[in-house]
Formats: sequence, C-alpha cells, structure tokens
Amino acid sequence: MNFFEQGPVGPEVKQLVLPAAVRRQIAAEARRALPEECCGLLLGHAEGEQAVALACAASPNLAPDRLTGFEIDPALLLAAQRRARAKGDAVLGHYHSHPHGPAAPSGTDRARAWTPGHVWVICAPGGADWSYSAHLAVEKKGRIVLQPLPIIDC
Repeated sequence: MNFFEQGPVGPEVKQLVLPAAVRRQIAAEARRALPEECCGLLLGHAEGEQAVALACAASPNLAPDRLTGFEIDPALLLAAQRRARAKGDAVLGHYHSHPHGPAAPSGTDRARAWTPGHVWVICAPGGADWSYSAHLAVEKKGRIVLQPLPIIDC
C-alpha cells in the first residue's frame, strides 16, 4: 500500500532540463542569502523522460536555523501551484543551497524527502561558479529516497 501522494514528476523521468537562465537565477539567490541557505520552487512540466524547469520562484527561508536548513513559505507554494496550473504547468519541486557543503543531499535533506515525484535541486559554491545536483524523490520499498537525476544544460 502506498501512503505517499505522488507529485507531478513520475518515475519514468530520467533527466532534468535546467536552462542556464534558471541556474543563474538560483545562483544569484544563493549568493544573496550567504551565509544562509536559500530556497525556492522549480516551475515547469514533465515531458516523457524529461522534467523541464522553465522558471524558479525564490522563497523566503522560514527555517528556524537558516545556516543549516531551509523551509519554503507555504503561501508562496500555494500561489505558485495555482499560477502553474492556470498555465498548464506544475511546481516540479524545489531548490536550495548548501553554502557550507557540497551540492549533494545532506542527511537532513534525505530525512525530509517525504513526497515522491518532486525534483530536488541543490547548489553549492564551487570555485568561480556554482555546482548543481538534481534528484528525484521516489518511493522504494515503502520509503522515499532521493535518486540522482542528470542535469541537461540548454
């Protein structure tokens, strides 16, 4: 029995199209938030084996400890879901930064991944630029895991 509600991205999705303009916007938000984590939503749609992020929407980080965690504003999430639905798109998932660690899921990230079908993008400082990773939350044996999702540049 599945107790988890499926998000907008099915398990058939094998890669994330993350345009340079969206990556630049995420990096700009991450720089502004330093030394704290930034966060926001990824908006777009799924097409066969690809999730396509068309835009992102920055959120205030409502976490009690913004240096090591993030929490997206629920009012922003609801408004973004309504706007996306009206355009035939969806909230694919979210992004956040790891200003003091790698662009990979932390233990906290893995523990908080409770909804399958949502894309997680994590960015971190990496030399002159920012590095990114993407993951799809999928259900496996009654628990949610973050499965790596290759990023396609465009």
